[in-house]
Amino acid sequence: MSEKKYLALNVLTFILGLFFIIFLYGSIPFLATPGNGSAIWATGFSVSFSNNSIFDVYAKNIGVPFPASIAFGLANTWPAAILIKWGFYPPDAYAAMTAFWLAISFLFSYKIGREFGASHWLSVLGAILWLSMPIVLTSIGFAMLALGMALLSFYFWTALKLFLNINDNSLLFMRIFLYFAAAVIAVFMDGYTFVMFAAGATIIWGFLLFSFNDLRKRLLSAGLFIHIISLLTAYFMYILYERVSQYPVDPMDFFRGWALDLSFILLPSKDITWFFDSLGLSIHRNDSLYFGDASVWESTFCIPIILSGLFSWWRLRNQAKLASCFLLIAVFGFYMALGPSLKINSVKSIAMQQEDPNLSRTMPAEYGVVSTGNAWLSQYLPGFKSMRASYRWTALGVFGFWLLLMLLIATQFPKRDFLMSSLLIILIFFNIPHLKENIQISVATRQRFFEIDRDLVANLKKTLNPHDYVAFLPIGNDFIINYVASKLNIYSYNIGGDKNMEQGYNYWPDELKKLRFSDFSNQNTTSDIVSFFLNTKTDAIVIPYFHTIMATNHWPCGAEKKIESSPWQCLYKRKQELLPVVESLKKYPFLNVYDTDIFAVIRLKPEFNKEKINRLGNHVKE
Repeated sequence: MSEKKYLALNVLTFILGLFFIIFLYGSIPFLATPGNGSAIWATGFSVSFSNNSIFDVYAKNIGVPFPASIAFGLANTWPAAILIKWGFYPPDAYAAMTAFWLAISFLFSYKIGREFGASHWLSVLGAILWLSMPIVLTSIGFAMLALGMALLSFYFWTALKLFLNINDNSLLFMRIFLYFAAAVIAVFMDGYTFVMFAAGATIIWGFLLFSFNDLRKRLLSAGLFIHIISLLTAYFMYILYERVSQYPVDPMDFFRGWALDLSFILLPSKDITWFFDSLGLSIHRNDSLYFGDASVWESTFCIPIILSGLFSWWRLRNQAKLASCFLLIAVFGFYMALGPSLKINSVKSIAMQQEDPNLSRTMPAEYGVVSTGNAWLSQYLPGFKSMRASYRWTALGVFGFWLLLMLLIATQFPKRDFLMSSLLIILIFFNIPHLKENIQISVATRQRFFEIDRDLVANLKKTLNPHDYVAFLPIGNDFIINYVASKLNIYSYNIGGDKNMEQGYNYWPDELKKLRFSDFSNQNTTSDIVSFFLNTKTDAIVIPYFHTIMATNHWPCGAEKKIESSPWQCLYKRKQELLPVVESLKKYPFLNVYDTDIFAVIRLKPEFNKEKINRLGNHVKE
């Protein structure tokens, strides 16, 4: 085969491998959008950014009166805003940027294989294997968490290139720049994987310091300086943007609830992997029985890569020093994933199983087998304190074992491509989800944007004007409002995301803070709403008859099932709960209530103004 044909074949297989990954994640602009409801939450920030200057990185349509920072994902949502400015439909902009970061991850996963010495074909398969891991793939439902995990290949490539070549002054500036860029991208993509990168890179630096005498002097001087300055600068850039240095720390029972259970490693949960489902080897798990939520048990099946990694280390332990370094990374990742207590099929008590799962997700210490001893890290160490979903450390553990496997393939079996290809294909096959269902979910996610624009945004435009100050009540963690408010270009007190909501709460009017915890069945709620409306900078109040989190996953019904004969019938129960408040508001002579199947909008009648009403004390119902 000629050199040109060989090069063309290599390029073609690389592109086909990348396209397969983009298809796997459902990140196909103009066809599918990954992430389900989280895509709507994240895209709301992008649309809000795009409503202002291209250099504006604060969302001004949500979380008013203070411009809102995004708690994680700026590295994806801000570039998506630029695409929206250029005319992309929001979900397509989001899908395009997600595909871009997946391509970066794929490229550097490939480069790691090549620089270890693996062939082109094995490096492509290795990249597919890493990005098909359940811990990465299933995390796409959490928006940028999956991208942060995927980009561990880029982050660790920069660390290995910098520290292993610290004595080489040629291109040193480029290696320093890439390492710093990795730190900045990591901190603005996802906080969990920034901490994983910081911890893993520190392990690499320390291991090389004690294992490679020729690198020791430069590692202690230049290497340590670059490492610390890069991470600290990235961190201070983040807290300068967020305007908060530390979010509230959750109790250890939360860390336990969302920790890795060893039984989840051994067999996958049902509906996650096609192969194990087809053999009937997957296990049905639910939040009535297990602590945490579905993300804990759906993403942590990884025994094939663990066994492959351990075998790789055993073969390499006396021949490649880096093998023990990668093993340390893997072991540390899994150790932290266990959380404060060891869990081996740890389940709730009978009484807890009969409760609402939302009330029993955290795990008391007595339900664990034994203490792991890492609670002090999660309690006192900066960064670690914020990693409340302990199981996510599994990504670092899996990545460490993936590095070991790639090192084995490159150094021990350089002439046995067929055997190693077969191994990688089998491991990939173990990871593959139900492809048809996967792409259908992503296609449906994109379609949901159109439905929300048609049913909600277009109808709200009839009663809300751009730049109106609006409150959606009852107020809460309002994922869908991020998108709706930004599309309408109104100023909403509401915002989606628990960290964003807590930050916005600090700047809300006292009248709105009171309504946050209001029971809408309380007879005083109506007067509280009117008081808030008349005494704050509020032009309209919207009462949605849908669940503002769950509707991002199943518009408009949340978790409830649609009735085919009447698409709005599923809202009946929610509307009946809120209707007494709406009917009470209709009795105020100065209020105009525009009531529809899916929401009600309350505004002042044109002939009234707030000052006159407050002056006359005209709060009496007709």
